[in-house]
Amino acid sequence: MSAVPAHPTRVFPRIAGRAAAALTLLLAAGCAEEPAAPAQSFPPPNYSYLTPLYLNVASIEVADGWTPSSDDISWLSPMRPLDALRRMAQDRLVASGSSGRAVLRIQDASLHRGEAVIGGHVTVELDIYTSGDNRVGFAEASAARNSTLPPDATDATLRPLLYTLTKGMMDDMNIEFEYEVRHNLHDWLQETSTPSSAVPKPVEQQPLDGKAPATDPAPASPKPQTLSLPPTDTAPTPLVPPVSDPGPKPSM
Repeated sequence: MSAVPAHPTRVFPRIAGRAAAALTLLLAAGCAEEPAAPAQSFPPPNYSYLTPLYLNVASIEVADGWTPSSDDISWLSPMRPLDALRRMAQDRLVASGSSGRAVLRIQDASLHRGEAVIGGHVTVELDIYTSGDNRVGFAEASAARNSTLPPDATDATLRPLLYTLTKGMMDDMNIEFEYEVRHNLHDWLQETSTPSSAVPKPVEQQPLDGKAPATDPAPASPKPQTLSLPPTDTAPTPLVPPVSDPGPKPSM
């Protein structure tokens, strides 16, 4: 008979430990092969590519006294409407006068979540004051958008949806804001503010060989025409008929 080991139970923990270590390495290798999820990018708002609005004032202020409600979720958005409105004022409003001031008042910059939708609403008012602090004009603009809310949405899945909604809403706001300023504050707008919807110049055709394109000669201007009468050999007809000779007078 063969000898029985003194401690046979010590062999199994050793095998179990090696198996656990191998399984851990396999799991780690499998996790390493899974591609990492791409990081989401949320560029900040920028409206410097739009037409600036030159106002005949000496300074421009932004008053954001708006207070969010208890159900506002704008803090979840990578682009808050409040920050986007401030950037719109910074990029688009230019003080080009010597007196007076303009104040952009942010009246609403909210994002809300409903049962099946998320919505946003923004409102601003641009006031013009003279040097004596008298309000002489104003323009008000608003924009709103809604988006369908996916089921079982979490804060993480809401972030890209809120970013897209805010970005589109601010595109609408820039169009509405420029229209209202041009319509209601025309007297305080400098002539250098060309509308954003200006028609571009037509593109000239360029030949492939690099030579200047041939141009058709301009048509010759027609010579002035004069009215001519046909020549006549006959003497002109007198206006008064000639008096005929009566002959010698009879003697008395």
